[in-house]
Amino acid sequence: MVNLAYKLAKEGKPQYKELIRGLEETDDEDIKLSALYALRNMDDDRALPALISLFDETKNEKIRSNIVYMLGSIETPESRKKLRDIVLKDPSLKVRKDAIYAISSVGGSEARAALREIIRSKEDADLRATAIYALTSDESEEAVSLLGEVARTESNDHIAKAATYSLSNISSSRASAELQRVVKEAVARDAREAAIYSLMNRNDEIALKTLRDAALGSDDTRLRTAAIHALANVEDEGAIKLLKEIYHASTDVKVKEAALYSIGNKDTKETKEFLLSIALSDGDENLSKAALVALASSNERIDSELMLEIVSKAKSPEVQKMALYQIGNQGDPAAVKTIGKIVSESSDPEIQQAAIIALGNSNSDEAVPFLVDIAKKGSNKKVRSSAVTALGMIGTDKARTALIEIIEGKPKE
Repeated sequence: MVNLAYKLAKEGKPQYKELIRGLEETDDEDIKLSALYALRNMDDDRALPALISLFDETKNEKIRSNIVYMLGSIETPESRKKLRDIVLKDPSLKVRKDAIYAISSVGGSEARAALREIIRSKEDADLRATAIYALTSDESEEAVSLLGEVARTESNDHIAKAATYSLSNISSSRASAELQRVVKEAVARDAREAAIYSLMNRNDEIALKTLRDAALGSDDTRLRTAAIHALANVEDEGAIKLLKEIYHASTDVKVKEAALYSIGNKDTKETKEFLLSIALSDGDENLSKAALVALASSNERIDSELMLEIVSKAKSPEVQKMALYQIGNQGDPAAVKTIGKIVSESSDPEIQQAAIIALGNSNSDEAVPFLVDIAKKGSNKKVRSSAVTALGMIGTDKARTALIEIIEGKPKE
């Protein structure tokens, strides 16, 4: 039937319509689609009227969607006009969305006009978002201006974000300038945040300035921290300088913490020295702890020597304890010996306790002799009890043997 329809159509005879119409009554979608593709293979002059006629007459949504895609591959004024009519007037939302993608692939002034008409309309939000994403391929100043306007003025978060993300896919400086305006002026908060994260991939002067201004000048803490996190991913040497500037200039503790974590993301000699200076300072304890965490997360393997420097020099006992925990989690044998020495020599019970826990977390046999000595000779019952618990945390054969010795009060033969 398909072959016969194709042959009749090539000969200019109308009987193929009846054959196709008859196929609508079958449940075999493959046959229907094969018939459509057979029609599409005709010369465009003959295929287009046949496809338009069949689209208008059939109620099968799947067939109508396939016809829409076929119309998109026929580059004639008639096909573009039909697609525009479908985009603007068809009762099926799915078919209208399909027509939007088809018309964007055809291109031309009529296609762009139809997309803009949908974007500016009060139509379904998903339909408008589809038109917005379809407009991304049009990098003209007119398209960039429209996307910027929608991103700034639209109160619907879904639409505003769609326009913002479409702008981010356009690489021109004009698009960067529009994203800058979105950060400052957008009605929808989500659009402003989306613009901030879009700027981090641009690495241009506008992006850096906008992120700095948002981090220091926004009246929204969430947007300020979003700008800082975006700077952490900017591949530009100026980003580190900006993050340090933001840390010193801001009075918001949350912003300062975010700046420290973002600085830790950079993992350079400069950033390590900066974070170490904050961790060792006698200022805000929370910020010193944040700097320590940023230092610890900047490498796959924790720098035990750096942590030990913090233990010996930090003004805050809480920061010292955190540094000890970081070393213990690493399980470095050399560091374990140093922690053992700290336990033996420290007169601060809190530091002793933290060091014992760090030894327990190390899972290292190197820690066992230190813990046994503390369990037997510790300055107080609480410290001795903690050492026994830490031996249990290690759980190795050597640690179990040591526990039995402690219980029996003599070496096990």
